[in-house]
Amino acid sequence: MPNLKSDRIELSPITTDLSIIIVSYKRLDCLRKCIQSIMDTVKTNPYEIIVVDNQSGDGTPETILQEFPSLQMIENTENLGFAKANNQGILVSGGKYVLLLNNDTEALPGAIDTLVEIMNHSPEVGLLGCRLINPDQTIQQSFGRMLNPVTQLGQKLYTNKIYANPGNPIAKSLLTKWHSVEKDVDWIRGACMMLRREALAQSGLMDEQFFMFLEDVDMSTQIRKAEWKVRFTPKASVVHHEGASVSKNFLKSALEYRRSQLYFYEKYYGKPGLAGLKLFLFCKFFKNLVMSRLVRGISSARNEKSEEAPLEKLNREVLNLLRNGR
Repeated sequence: MPNLKSDRIELSPITTDLSIIIVSYKRLDCLRKCIQSIMDTVKTNPYEIIVVDNQSGDGTPETILQEFPSLQMIENTENLGFAKANNQGILVSGGKYVLLLNNDTEALPGAIDTLVEIMNHSPEVGLLGCRLINPDQTIQQSFGRMLNPVTQLGQKLYTNKIYANPGNPIAKSLLTKWHSVEKDVDWIRGACMMLRREALAQSGLMDEQFFMFLEDVDMSTQIRKAEWKVRFTPKASVVHHEGASVSKNFLKSALEYRRSQLYFYEKYYGKPGLAGLKLFLFCKFFKNLVMSRLVRGISSARNEKSEEAPLEKLNREVLNLLRNGR
């Protein structure tokens, strides 16, 4: 079982008020808008922007440095994953506060300054998150409860359906209610996370075993274990073009989520928790695979063109993952 102890780390001395770290991968259009929104709205001074490019291969570093020469660019020769790339940025940063910001976000006026102001007046807070909204101003999930079988079942049966239909009048009312009060939470969504440098030094860097997905839940948990508060505020909002970074490769993203989920359960619930999750996932995806192949078989019998659908391929790949381990 992985070690759950918070590993104190030595970070660079504070040299600025705020470091904004953005991990980039193949979304130059989004990244450009994200950086411009920061420069148009942030009044906190001084601050620095650090972009970590995970080998986008589309000329992102050159283009961004040409358009925004004042920022710092780290160019990776391969895709190192979200957690490791953020760690690279953290290690060269000098901010009293470190803001981890997705490249598919746009800061609204006053949002980042408000987060800084709240941190200045809340010394007990180690991690602060804001309200994430869609481009149409409907609300996204911005925080959540600790992942375990009970909360994930509730999420599957209830909360996911609410978040999937944010424009529905009932869902809109619930989402507004949930996101209208400043409160301490179990975890903050990783699209916008402001960390206190002192808390980060005590809790340790992001766990690089998470390539993508659930590193935000893990980081929040480690901050809480180091006895800092993890807090959500509705006083600041950031537009999140959700899925822009992963929607182009559904299969890979879905597999990475399951890989992260398996590691998360092993890390926090040990071998019994991991075994229980594996059994549940095996039953679920085996049933799905059988049903999808039956449907494809019926189509073939009718002389209809039938190829392996993406969901059928996902079922097969997840079963391979469960057999072979992470």
